[in-house]
Amino acid sequence: MPKIINLEDEFNSWFNEIEAFSLRSERFYEEINHYRTRESQYELIITWLKAAYMHGVRTAAQDSVKTLVEYSTAVEGVDSHCKDYTMSGAFEAAAENLDAYWTDVLKDKE
Repeated sequence: MPKIINLEDEFNSWFNEIEAFSLRSERFYEEINHYRTRESQYELIITWLKAAYMHGVRTAAQDSVKTLVEYSTAVEGVDSHCKDYTMSGAFEAAAENLDAYWTDVLKDKE
């Protein structure tokens, strides 16, 4: 059974990760206080939101690949000549399982 990803932990790890000599979160707060106009602060926040979004996309993609690898290990022993379970059926089942997995992970997150 694959480990269910914890999105809050993933974000906190990314946001509090060390970059060069300080934490990413420290750089965020420092940068946000550096800009004096609301417009420049909004631009900076959008840049940070995009970076966080892309990190989330990468994390989700990597987790999906890992989950599919674990699924392939689980079905490895299935006889390819089995009438009721074809290779395309295995991929369809993997897609359905991955969809159910992400539905569960994202439940109550918005």
